[in-house]
Amino acid sequence: MACGRSVMVYDMHGADGLLTEELFWLSMECNCSGRKFAHILNFKDIVYEFSKYDAKMGEINRTIIENHFTLENHVDQMLRVYENAIK
Repeated sequence: MACGRSVMVYDMHGADGLLTEELFWLSMECNCSGRKFAHILNFKDIVYEFSKYDAKMGEINRTIIENHFTLENHVDQMLRVYENAIK
C-alpha cells in the first residue's frame, strides 16, 4: 500500500469494500479475503465504494503496513519466539 493509494478488498469470497483504518482491522479478521462482509458488488456498488476514496488513506495505509507488516517486524517477532522457546 503506497502513499496516495487506496485498497479495495474483493476476492472470490466477496468484498469487504474500500478499506478505511477501521475496516482494515475488521477485514484482517479473515485475512483480507473478502469473507468478513462478503458483499457481492455490482458495477454501481464498486463505483460507490471508490467514491469514498480519500487521499489521506494512502498515508494511513502506509503507516499500518509499516507498523504491523514489515519484514523487520516479523523477523523480530520470530526471534523473540525462538529465544523464548530455547529458554
